[in-house]
Amino acid sequence: MRAQLLTEVRADDHVPPHNVRDVITVGRLIDEWLDRSEERGRSPSTLAGYRYKIEAVIRPALGAIALEEPTARNLDTFYGAKLREGTSPASVVGYHHIISAALAQAVKWD
Repeated sequence: MRAQLLTEVRADDHVPPHNVRDVITVGRLIDEWLDRSEERGRSPSTLAGYRYKIEAVIRPALGAIALEEPTARNLDTFYGAKLREGTSPASVVGYHHIISAALAQAVKWD
């Protein structure tokens, strides 16, 4: 499964559908990443899980910040806060997966 994912990521040479000079927020990036995930054939249940996590947790906490602003420290603070609130470690790992995948795609899109 990991090899397949790496192959898909390496093969994804899409250019983002926006002007790179625009201010891009984490929320906008995640929307574009989710659109690409759908185009690559992710299952409807996987996409539904992503959407739930994005809308319920990630977008309210991080969606409005500029893409250049999230640092490892900011993200660790976010994850720590979720754990202190009683969020399960598995759910926090799920949030991290989404955020990490979207940020990795942003790097590829330059």
